[in-house]
Amino acid sequence: MHGFAGTGGIERELKQPSIKLVDPAKSETAQMTRKEVVEKQLVFIEHAYEKVRELPQTDDTKDILGASLALYEYVLPVYKNEYQQLARLYDAGAPESEIEAFRKHIRDRYKVGFQSHMDALLVAGKSYAAQQGIKVNWNAGGVSKNPDSITSQEP
Repeated sequence: MHGFAGTGGIERELKQPSIKLVDPAKSETAQMTRKEVVEKQLVFIEHAYEKVRELPQTDDTKDILGASLALYEYVLPVYKNEYQQLARLYDAGAPESEIEAFRKHIRDRYKVGFQSHMDALLVAGKSYAAQQGIKVNWNAGGVSKNPDSITSQEP
């Protein structure tokens, strides 16, 4: 979900899609369609969502699982709808202004909600780690620039 409703991640992949191997015998490659980029991401997210849904819920895991599931349930419809539409614009060769307007629509509509869900997950993760005695470097890997500022689940 890195870069969801932002200027990195999925937007970067749509602007400059990866290549795929089309003929292994000839080492022939082709650029992925944007539809393939979104579908690949969607399959990955749906698989991860199902794995989280299968985790056992306990009193200790209730908050972190709830926050994680809520995050997945927030982004999945956007991948299934808006990001699919954006991919179609790219693949159809729509004007850059139309593509940019739709990218902006996604950012404007979903970025704040996504960040709210991420903050709630970080709060739950910090609480779970503290309860379980798990030491976490919250500044590593882009987890948060200021994790100590995230103290409640209020948006």
